[in-house]
Amino acid sequence: MPRLVALGPDSPIPVVSYARISADTKKDEHGVKDQHIVNHETAARCGWTVVHQFTDNDKSASKADVVRDGFEAMLVALRKGQLPDGTPIRGVVVVADDRLARRSGDYERFVDAFTYNDGFVFADSKSVKNLYSEDVESMGMFGVVISKMEARKIQRRMRRSHQARAMQGKPVGGVRPFGWKADRLTLDPAEAPLIQKAARLHRWSFPELDRDGVAEGGRADPSGQSLASTDLEDHAGRSPVVRLASAQRGLRTGRGGQPRRRPVDSDSHPGRVARRAIDHR
Repeated sequence: MPRLVALGPDSPIPVVSYARISADTKKDEHGVKDQHIVNHETAARCGWTVVHQFTDNDKSASKADVVRDGFEAMLVALRKGQLPDGTPIRGVVVVADDRLARRSGDYERFVDAFTYNDGFVFADSKSVKNLYSEDVESMGMFGVVISKMEARKIQRRMRRSHQARAMQGKPVGGVRPFGWKADRLTLDPAEAPLIQKAARLHRWSFPELDRDGVAEGGRADPSGQSLASTDLEDHAGRSPVVRLASAQRGLRTGRGGQPRRRPVDSDSHPGRVARRAIDHR
């Protein structure tokens, strides 16, 4: 066991704040930022001070193939008792245990790293917990198991719901695809031609459409953002034509791969137009 750097007699206990959120749909990190604020308040209430923040934004803790860089870096720091720059740490603050882990193996790894040194402190938004106590560790493990079971039940319910709606020809919730009306079954007469034109041009930015004055009419995307002032690519680098084709393909097949019963007009369907344009590039 490495020898930890001694703290001053009047120094507050230095801790790290850990925050995680599975899905950041707005891509603004508001969820993890809010968690860190709560963690700072918790640390202050306990008389501790946060010296570093570890964050895993838009990363699930339920999936084995997802690597959480912030979590892994925190485990290394806990074992060493210090950050890479030499700043000592003596504990962890989280909003809730399920932010740390939703898999029993990850929780065991956290407890092993945390208890590698003596005298560390841990707290969530409700209370201070002694992770060196076998009873507390067992309760934490039990909570992780229950959380994992609940996550699986939610996933199964969503999968069945999506499959059922796809078989009925009904769209799933979320922001409507550009080019469609709110019912997601009727083409928008003003937006659909823009997607068709973009497909024909093989170009995905609105400046091409702006030159013809199409976007100057004040068109906005489904989230209300002006089309004349925004790039059409999403965070994955996909154009709206490709996104629209993918979305409509999902409606036709569902998550279970079952064919959609409602017929699709192949001549006017912007998703089909997009695929044809891409195939002939």
